[in-house]
Amino acid sequence: MGVKVKSESRLMTGKKSISSQSLFHFTGSLSILKKILKDQHFLVRECEEHHWGGYKFSVPMACFCDIPLSKISSHINQYGCYGIGMSSQWANKKKLCSMIYVRNKSELSNWVNKVLERIATHPDDTVNVEALYLLSRIKKYRGKIPNKKGDKTGKEELVFFYDEREWRFVPKKLTIQDIKIRKEDELSDLQNIDELPFELLDIKYIIIKNESERKEMIDAIDKKKSDKKSLNLLKSKILTVQQIEQDF
Repeated sequence: MGVKVKSESRLMTGKKSISSQSLFHFTGSLSILKKILKDQHFLVRECEEHHWGGYKFSVPMACFCDIPLSKISSHINQYGCYGIGMSSQWANKKKLCSMIYVRNKSELSNWVNKVLERIATHPDDTVNVEALYLLSRIKKYRGKIPNKKGDKTGKEELVFFYDEREWRFVPKKLTIQDIKIRKEDELSDLQNIDELPFELLDIKYIIIKNESERKEMIDAIDKKKSDKKSLNLLKSKILTVQQIEQDF
């Protein structure tokens, strides 16, 4: 499923969409944001989905959301104040796909539980491509996740995943070996798998935490090997969280 571009009729009538036409990737530190810009790619890494019939499973992916900036505060609190907004044209070209959200005990949720148990108990069985594709795009409507790093209480946090409006890049031609399934209480060793590249012109927004970080971000952009016009355009796309909260 591709990203829908606003139709001319919608623009003319002034109707405001409940989703953004940019896709945002957020992270927890300025250094990571600068590295993404320096390398011009997002990391594709194994990420886990928890509490599926006693199992958890990981899929290689890069994650984005289409939450409008006017409603982004809660998402920023969860995932970090540093982000990049990418154009819908780039998302279409890279074949990003929106998530399929399912409620617990629904037919689709029960199907996922059965498939995961089958793969876990019979790893040599074949699983069709369609099943692997669905597993890589399935997410709970709401569920519990481990608390953030550094929290040693062992408690879990209830999250309404549906509110995250997640989109994913998942590598083509997934195999059963790419879907790593573990018992919920097993330790995980999640790996970086691949890279998702972009060009500077694909960027629509760069989001930093506050105004004091703007010069550092500008200095990082100036180190890029590109023409002055492109770099100046990129600098003009910097927004702070404070600006978003006040002006969007």
